[in-house]
Amino acid sequence: MSLRVTCIAVHPDDHDKVWVSLGGFFAGQKVYYSSNGGDSWTNLTGSLPNLPILSLVVDDNGNLYAGGDDGIFFRGAGWADWKPFYNGIPRVPVTDLILTSNNYIFASTFGRGVWRSEQYSDCPTTLDISGTQNGQKFFEASGTVNTTGKSTAGLGTQVFYRAGDKVDLKDGFRASNESEVKVYNGPCNSGIPTFFRKNNEGNTTLANYRKAVLPMENSMEFPYAHIGNWTRKGNTIQFKIDILQEGETSLILSNREGTNLRTLWSGTTIGINKIPINIPELNDQQCTVLLFHNNVLVHWQDLNSKVLEQTK
Repeated sequence: MSLRVTCIAVHPDDHDKVWVSLGGFFAGQKVYYSSNGGDSWTNLTGSLPNLPILSLVVDDNGNLYAGGDDGIFFRGAGWADWKPFYNGIPRVPVTDLILTSNNYIFASTFGRGVWRSEQYSDCPTTLDISGTQNGQKFFEASGTVNTTGKSTAGLGTQVFYRAGDKVDLKDGFRASNESEVKVYNGPCNSGIPTFFRKNNEGNTTLANYRKAVLPMENSMEFPYAHIGNWTRKGNTIQFKIDILQEGETSLILSNREGTNLRTLWSGTTIGINKIPINIPELNDQQCTVLLFHNNVLVHWQDLNSKVLEQTK
């Protein structure tokens, strides 16, 4: 099966150096590099998630940025792999990237506007983080990360810390309910953490879909459906979904690794449907409900501790 080229990037000073990105859901086939104008190619996919790569841009030093269905990733010249590059830019499809001479990178996104960030800077030995850290952030240091940062915005906040020696959560560090903060040890520029990837390995739900929006709060109105309040009775969670538009609509239960656990409901009839989920089925793992309309992922919503702890 042929793959679609989504972007071509050429080195500003050496036009024989060319990078191409590929769409589709073919694991291990995301980015290729040629040093001889396309006569031969080297696969640079590394640990990129199995999602389409939509855009590429390269700087004067051969450092490469890749924008895809799950945000931006960075690969320095001569590196063996990629690392996440967010700096507050949301994890949404990135359709185009531009580098400027004053050290900024601009990213256009699908449904979330245009964002600006400083370009990549080298991994420090020690990194001190303070203040409010909301949105999508990725911090790393070759030695120690010290943080008194506060992640308090709730759902949609994802902050990741990686250090070669240790990550020290100091007095003042806070993470509110529904904010996601993950910490682990590992060297700088050592690839994309497994928990960071959203791919379709073992997950049929993502094979033909792309994200359209970020997670949103419970009981919100969408153009396609209205998801009602969760209720709990015994060991069963029940919620209502009011289908507002004709078309094939389905609701999938997935874990945070992107594995499809079960199709909760599918249909084409406009109106209200009641959907139960057995709590033992969740098996103490954090799960997500995915809403698809005509094979497009239009919304997802975490099953968090608030839901599981509601009174009977």
